Amino acid sequence: MRTITGADPIFQTLLTENDEILFNMFLMIRDDPKARLFTDDRHFILAQSNDKTPVWLWLSHNPDESALSDVIQLLLDALQRNPDVHINADPSRVKPLFPALLNAGIRLETHMTLNTYVCRNLHMLPAKGVCIPANPAYRDDIASLYRQFAEDAEGTVIPPETALTFADKVSRSPRMFLWGDGGIAAMAMVRHRTDRYARINTVATDRSRRGCGYAGMLVGCICRDLMTNGVTPMLYADADYPSSNRAYRKIGFELCGQIVEYRAAGR
Repeated sequence: MRTITGADPIFQTLLTENDEILFNMFLMIRDDPKARLFTDDRHFILAQSNDKTPVWLWLSHNPDESALSDVIQLLLDALQRNPDVHINADPSRVKPLFPALLNAGIRLETHMTLNTYVCRNLHMLPAKGVCIPANPAYRDDIASLYRQFAEDAEGTVIPPETALTFADKVSRSPRMFLWGDGGIAAMAMVRHRTDRYARINTVATDRSRRGCGYAGMLVGCICRDLMTNGVTPMLYADADYPSSNRAYRKIGFELCGQIVEYRAAGR
């Protein structure tokens, strides 16, 4: 096992094209100079931006005992630094770790299942309204949408001042977009972009205007611009929200796998 930097070629060596989409978060984490990155060059890559953010773990099929031992120690170290940290992994590959973690007193349970989507063939919806680049004039709209997003997607109540701080920041970002139709109906953001992939997140529609397809129209416009520039859009969607998953599939997103976010039981 060795510590690596984000420039290490191991990300290209070990990850398949589908893995690059499934573990797209690696592409953002590895850009952080303070990130913790580890590999054994054959069976695993583990990445974490900091102690407060989730651990992302890629495991090969049938990892050997040495690799499993290394990964278990890294996970125990992360949980010791922060018992509330979450661990994100492909559920079909992570199961061999469970018995050893249980022996160490750690029982992992599912916190959230994320469907991972990629868009290669876009189906634009008929537009009712227009895509608007964010700007500070829409600060209050963004703050309101952000609070609704946090409550509905994460069950978290965001204080108004925190939402306004978020809005102040992203309203000046060229990667935040809004959908207008007699007022601001939806928002979405290109959270991270490389020369090959772009991850879309923070997709939200105002509660009073749902069911009209605004989020699909907005995400479709974002995807069209990305694909015109040779960039493939992808996103993660909570599997427990069928309506949002249907909306993404309707505009051409294809499911390429799942990531499960685990937490230590009782946390």
